[in-house]
Amino acid sequence: MLQRHKGYIFIALAVIELSFLPILSSIGASKLGTIPLLFLTFLTASAVSFALLYAKKRIGALLNILADKEAMVVIIAAGLLNYAASQLFLTMGTLGTGPIVTSLILKLWPIFMALMLPFTLRTRVRKTQLTALALGFLGIYILVTQGTLSLPGNLGITIFIVFTVISTMATAMSNVIIRSHNYDIYAQVFLFNASSLALFAGLAMPGIWAGQFTHIDTSSIISFLFLGSITYSIGAIMFFYALKTLNPVFVGNATYATPFLTILFSVILVGSQVHGYYFVALAFIFAALFVQQRSSNKALKYIPSKGQKWPYALFDITGVFVSNKGTYIPNSIRGKGRALATIVDKDAYKSIYAKSLSGADIIMFTNNKLHPDVSSEELEFMESIMAPKGNELILVGIGNPEKIEDTFSRMYYASGSAPQMPR
Repeated sequence: MLQRHKGYIFIALAVIELSFLPILSSIGASKLGTIPLLFLTFLTASAVSFALLYAKKRIGALLNILADKEAMVVIIAAGLLNYAASQLFLTMGTLGTGPIVTSLILKLWPIFMALMLPFTLRTRVRKTQLTALALGFLGIYILVTQGTLSLPGNLGITIFIVFTVISTMATAMSNVIIRSHNYDIYAQVFLFNASSLALFAGLAMPGIWAGQFTHIDTSSIISFLFLGSITYSIGAIMFFYALKTLNPVFVGNATYATPFLTILFSVILVGSQVHGYYFVALAFIFAALFVQQRSSNKALKYIPSKGQKWPYALFDITGVFVSNKGTYIPNSIRGKGRALATIVDKDAYKSIYAKSLSGADIIMFTNNKLHPDVSSEELEFMESIMAPKGNELILVGIGNPEKIEDTFSRMYYASGSAPQMPR
């Protein structure tokens, strides 16, 4: 089976299992209580994700992370946000509003992530992203007011919706951290689960001693086994695989189906009532995602360091190479390494390319003279988001971002004259 075909199957399965997340969180928490459910969920997830780690022979990647204090801090922080905090507030929000409302609000996390990226990756916020956020919050306001658009009178529902928004923001913040630091996915998923388990084990201990776990029924068992073994382990790996293998825009579009599936499964499994204003809110949230998606088709604009003399726009395209199968590129983007790109004129830089000028400890290449590690799929992805014109090249530097900027500046002034650049 081709990688792309496997990716299609994996994203289809991931979309289906994600639609069950708010439903099973609600069922399990109503039977067991929030903390006991999350303890059993992450106990299951830790065991399953370690088995996946072992089966894929990624123990070495885990040991490398454990030996790196900075990597450990980053991954534990991301794990507690993405798994522990997000699931905690998601469960509390779902208990107060229902799985349908929760599933709608959860779709906003890509917009929150886009607005957070400038603070970690030094990328610029676009006006379209602010427009998307405004549309998304209008959708949330419709949910808070239950379609009346008047000031919310039910404080209880408002609080639970706020819990769900916090869950969404925790997911976004975690993905910002993950995107700004590149580590092995299997090791990350296990550490996410293990750190979350450690937190909820401490919180659940009083309930364990009090015998709170003796009243487990079939529905609660199904809930924590599914959430632990599928959502936070196998499903997470499937989603990351699809994200790496397929076009990220396609993957993002595929997840738009989750609210519709959640509505369907919620009505069938728990008899949830569907209100007309849900679909009005859904329309605004989807409009927000559409605006955001159009913006995500382009490379992220990078804010250069102060004092740098490279005069043209730089873009962060690290995401193009996160699944690179070579040796040099993965090592160069590991941790805080980045892939920065710019558009250059072919004629103006022809002599410099011929000399293969490069900086210390970084990888440099263009889209017509590739590094041996770069695949045809990565080249296609890179060209689609950078969109060079007929007489333009994409110049890429991979490694420490400051060293890339320094090298680009040296290349510019080594040319002897300022090349004429269209952008």
